[in-house]
Amino acid sequence: MIESKTLKSKMLRRLSAISVIATVFFWCSPTLTFAIPCDVTVASLEKIQAGINSVVDRLRSLNPDLVSGKKTPTREDFEHLEGVAKDLMAVKAGLQSSNRLAEVLGMIDELAPTIKSGSVAEALKASDRTQYPRDYRYQPEEYDLKTLYQRLLREVNREIPPSLQFPIVRFPKDTRSPELIRLAEIIVKQQAERLAALYSTSGFKNREELETAIRNHSPQARALLQFFHSDKMEITIRRPEGGRWWIPKVGFQNQYVTGSSRGAFNTKWRTRVEADYLGILPAEYERLDHELKLKYGAFRPSPDSGIVDDQEDDQYGDDIWVLKPDRVKNRIVISLGDSLDRFDPRTNKPGIYQPTAWDQVFIPYEDRALVIPTFLYPFQTGKFAHDYNARRALEGSLAPYNRSWKIGSKSSELGILGPLLIDDAYIFEFRRHPPVGKFLHDLQERNFIIRDGRDRSRPARVWTPPGN
Repeated sequence: MIESKTLKSKMLRRLSAISVIATVFFWCSPTLTFAIPCDVTVASLEKIQAGINSVVDRLRSLNPDLVSGKKTPTREDFEHLEGVAKDLMAVKAGLQSSNRLAEVLGMIDELAPTIKSGSVAEALKASDRTQYPRDYRYQPEEYDLKTLYQRLLREVNREIPPSLQFPIVRFPKDTRSPELIRLAEIIVKQQAERLAALYSTSGFKNREELETAIRNHSPQARALLQFFHSDKMEITIRRPEGGRWWIPKVGFQNQYVTGSSRGAFNTKWRTRVEADYLGILPAEYERLDHELKLKYGAFRPSPDSGIVDDQEDDQYGDDIWVLKPDRVKNRIVISLGDSLDRFDPRTNKPGIYQPTAWDQVFIPYEDRALVIPTFLYPFQTGKFAHDYNARRALEGSLAPYNRSWKIGSKSSELGILGPLLIDDAYIFEFRRHPPVGKFLHDLQERNFIIRDGRDRSRPARVWTPPGN
């Protein structure tokens, strides 16, 4: 065992002054949460020094505006702070128990003034703290990311001495979510009223008359109607694997928030199209909270339905999330195929767009029977896809069925208005890489059903992590 003076000499030669402070005060104080006695041997000094230097550098380079709540953290900011926590634990692992604790603690008294005056926390406490009024209006993702960052700061605080701990900001509750959900449901109800005035342009007076015609058409049409009203038809949203970091934290976002898209990225044109379909002035729609605006998904047959999914939407991501119908059905609108492809550029006129037919507005989920005839021909061949010609199988009782716009795609398209969080989903299906690490933990913590969809030649199967 190295004597106290020898230990102190070697430490001072090999470590910077701040590293000495951190080594002793971080892990040798009996007042800390995970306090343990220390035995810093010559052999471990270099490893511990590297870890402590990393911790100190990361702590000193934290942006005070992040700690004070002024700035919304990015993914890189989270990874930086998570690195602090990992380095702290790595250094802790390099220390072992010893009966020389009293001698090592004697060094703390000599270094205490330096600890107090050189603390990062002291500098931050002296800086301005962001003050939020109780009615503060958050931007999309702001509240979630800022509160998560403060939570991570608390975890770091538990691993460092009080003099170095960071001040924790408490934010007023974000009240936007229930308000946006209420507004989303109001918009869909308004859509139902617009559609009711145009319903007869479909060739049928109302939903009841159309559903009767579908039942009378053929056994396949009757089965398709039953499918659209069963739990075998899933409401899904696709995302790239890069979304696995974001979705547990901030949910599913649209291109207005993310600044990116796997489809057509053009917020100006998207604003115009969505506003016209919804019967809102484009200028008014543009001013709406971005989190209220549409997030796009699709109908999809469940793996045990016996129906082959033949839609063309792989480009939107290899991860498929299945949503809880009861959580989202009152906020869903449907488009016959791709909404951007279908919308006639000639309708780009000032004011609110005035539709002349039922298929020139978004269709509320409760009126989904209107899209059933466009799925009938593929369904008769055992496939699920949107048939944008929609005339090949429409004889008999469905002969009156009419559409004004024939442009479309093989994919169904539905939009969800309002906030969409990970808790609004209950099944996760991966097409490439299975979930691991923190993301897997996030799914398991919420009791997600996880499906393996890598083999496209067969239906997706329930997946269990190795070792479970």
